[in-house]
Amino acid sequence: MADTDTPSFKAADLVIQLSSTLKTKPHVSAFGTVFTDHMLTIEWSETDGWQAPLLHPFRNLSLHPACSSLHYGVQLFEGLKVYRGYDNRLRLFRPMLNMSRMLKSAQRACLPTFDLSELLECIRRLVETDQDWVPDTDSASVYIRPTLISTEPSLGVKKPGRALLYVILCQVGPYFSTGANDLSLWADPKYIRAWKGGTGDCKMGGNYGCSLLAQYEAADYGCQQVLWLYGDDHQITEAGTMNIFLHWINEDGEEELATPPLDGVILPGVTRQSILELARTWGEFKVSERYLTMAQLCQALRQQRVSELFGSGTACMICPVGNIVYQGENLRIPQQEKHSRLTSRIAKELTDIQDFVFISREESFSLGVTAHSYWTPIYWTPIYWTPIYWTPIFWTPIYWTPIFWTPIYWTPIFWTPIYWTPIFWTPIYWTPIYWTPIFWTPIYWTPIYWTPIYWTPISAPPLRRSHSVFFVLRHCYLTHKGLWVIQNHRRSTGDEENGCERVQL
Repeated sequence: MADTDTPSFKAADLVIQLSSTLKTKPHVSAFGTVFTDHMLTIEWSETDGWQAPLLHPFRNLSLHPACSSLHYGVQLFEGLKVYRGYDNRLRLFRPMLNMSRMLKSAQRACLPTFDLSELLECIRRLVETDQDWVPDTDSASVYIRPTLISTEPSLGVKKPGRALLYVILCQVGPYFSTGANDLSLWADPKYIRAWKGGTGDCKMGGNYGCSLLAQYEAADYGCQQVLWLYGDDHQITEAGTMNIFLHWINEDGEEELATPPLDGVILPGVTRQSILELARTWGEFKVSERYLTMAQLCQALRQQRVSELFGSGTACMICPVGNIVYQGENLRIPQQEKHSRLTSRIAKELTDIQDFVFISREESFSLGVTAHSYWTPIYWTPIYWTPIYWTPIFWTPIYWTPIFWTPIYWTPIFWTPIYWTPIFWTPIYWTPIYWTPIFWTPIYWTPIYWTPIYWTPISAPPLRRSHSVFFVLRHCYLTHKGLWVIQNHRRSTGDEENGCERVQL
């Protein structure tokens, strides 16, 4: 939500200025080098608040030379992708998580806050405008870069009084150019990416600019990225710009998928969160957020307890790690068959969600719906992945009542009319007499039925004929009435069963 002291901009106020000349769309280029035709800009000032959002042709920004974002790094950004699904519709994957993280970064940088849904709707309009840039291929997409910078024209180190929020789009292919090979990492504790109490859990430019020297030194060792370590015990934190995951047999002999916890050093990645939640729904192995050290990894490698090590992120999705250069030693990570890799399974399931292969409209943000209704929490609960979720009974009020989860609910008697009558809950219902035909006749409920004379033989000659007639009439009545009740009861039960949606669990 937006800060109550800083009213947010509104997507309804969006002003659109379309470009008169559209660019030629090239083949997918290197990551982040070719941009689309339009961009979104929204200005803010302490005196006037947020101005109306403006969607206009892509162009350079004009900044004051003393702008504090240039001098002191008062800026932040986000990164998410738009995918073209198998049905040719465009979708964003869990964009509200990106919006929430961006808001958190803005608060940390003392930049203005905003309404998450309003920004997401503005982004939707921008993507809709440049939708022809989204490739119709599984190997490429359009990357969305929302950015918020201070435009305060002052060299004083202070909270900005002016800011600019803008969004640009670019066509992207694979983030790493490693081909079919797994990623190689260089681990050296002399470089630290982030520390507790810092901004490692925010997506700020300073976290990335300071990593360049270490990345180029990693290249001198033949590695593509840096495995960032922290502390005297060389805790594993991140790999390059990715969160890191270890699939192994832990010290207790359990199969486990582990990743470092969010303690202020780790960026709370959207893909990271999705992997954790997805793996937990499988229920096949332990899924943990725990500290991992290089000593633990080295020992597990020696004992052959490591299955896979991989990184995750929006730009790269899932990237297996093949080896780590650490303290002069080249640590080889086991190479699993591709079809049996956990990384392949995770990547496929996430891609299927993004491409809308097997999901419904709740699971991703389709550009055909509003930003306010794109996502529901149910997606990340175990019930979503069970067959019951897709049956009509799931959406009825009875599903959410305690009786639904009791054994009686799933017995035939629950679905008969008698279950819902007061007699069902009385002691007489559970006595043998209740199930005899006589119970359902009027005579059963008359005082004469319970007197001794009713059950004694009548032998007096003057009364024999009348008693005989009474007995025959009673016998015919009971037989006829009893059969009618039973048949009607069974027929009612059958009608109820035929009218019910029966769920096979």
